[in-house]
Amino acid sequence: MTTAPTPQSAPIATPTEDALPRRYANFATLGEALDYAATGVRGLNFHDARGTLVRPYGLPSCATMR
Repeated sequence: MTTAPTPQSAPIATPTEDALPRRYANFATLGEALDYAATGVRGLNFHDARGTLVRPYGLPSCATMR
């Protein structure tokens, strides 16, 4: 059984402003998208089917995945 995150443990979205050009769904693979996200400060935000933020991947976490 999974419980909803409490306000204290809710993930924080990555920044929305960046000098890196925004790309919409034109990556061949998830790995390519994560590599691109690692070059900026915006990162990637993964949401569930209801639009709730589940997992933000910002610059520090993306860079360590390489």
